[in-house]
Amino acid sequence: MNNEITPYCPKHGERYNNHGGGTYMCIDKRPTQQSATMQNAQSGWTLVAYGIGMYPDGTIEWDYSKGLGFRDLTAQQIT
Repeated sequence: MNNEITPYCPKHGERYNNHGGGTYMCIDKRPTQQSATMQNAQSGWTLVAYGIGMYPDGTIEWDYSKGLGFRDLTAQQIT
């Protein structure tokens, strides 16, 4: 199985499965290509993810993140 990760820029309003677990929604694309504000679909934990990449199975992960704290899940009503 190929576990090679490739750089990826999440799309605003899309949900992604994290390679390590959990589902996150991109709620704001950042100015740089590989960073975005992501929100956990269950807890509302919101963070800015840097160095985002995607695996061949469609899951994503990032090199590091800066937590912004818990936010209202209403942001997840983006279509």
